[in-house]
Amino acid sequence: MKMTVLASAAALALMASPALAQSGNYIQGNLGLNFAGQSDLNLVLDGDSYKEDLDLETGVFASAAFGHKFANKWSVEGEFVYLDTDVDVGTFEDILSDYFEEDVKLDIGTKVYGVMANANYEFYRSANTALYAGAGIGYGKVEYKLAVPDADFAGSADDNGFMWQVKAGLIYDINEKTAFDFGYRYLSAPTGKDGIDGDSLSVDTSAHVLSAGMRFNF
Repeated sequence: MKMTVLASAAALALMASPALAQSGNYIQGNLGLNFAGQSDLNLVLDGDSYKEDLDLETGVFASAAFGHKFANKWSVEGEFVYLDTDVDVGTFEDILSDYFEEDVKLDIGTKVYGVMANANYEFYRSANTALYAGAGIGYGKVEYKLAVPDADFAGSADDNGFMWQVKAGLIYDINEKTAFDFGYRYLSAPTGKDGIDGDSLSVDTSAHVLSAGMRFNF
């Protein structure tokens, strides 16, 4: 009799564990840091072209998503993303210093705002842990702020366009309604362009981001 009761309890436990991975809607918020990345800069001054890869400094990342998880391990979501970081401008300062024949010091800040459509796939799941990979495309805005402290100058330029990302991470289910998400993503921002009187500047920015988030199922 005792063996029958134990077997029944074990069977019920096994049947109950997958409930943490049910299909349904969810909302999720993430906070993180970009730990690496770069801005690929193409500059034309008086007909001369310059190409430089400028490293990004550590910055702040945030996102909010609304999604739906299917029973077949796929999920789709809409996500708003935000990135705020500075650019290491050492080599760009050298270019401008040579061009103007005087020492030029710069501060460049970058902000990215975007709306993404993502698809994610859980390629591994245990009772309360899942590993996933995903990708997304979207439309957003990139904003560059430029300051030349010695000249008491500050300006900004922005552009809108296509952006995309790939990501992977781990989900840990606390209970049926709540889960932690620990993720990595590579985010490619829209191309920023500006120009006047034959001179032009275009910048492609991409960032590597680590984030932690909370998911609420309903």
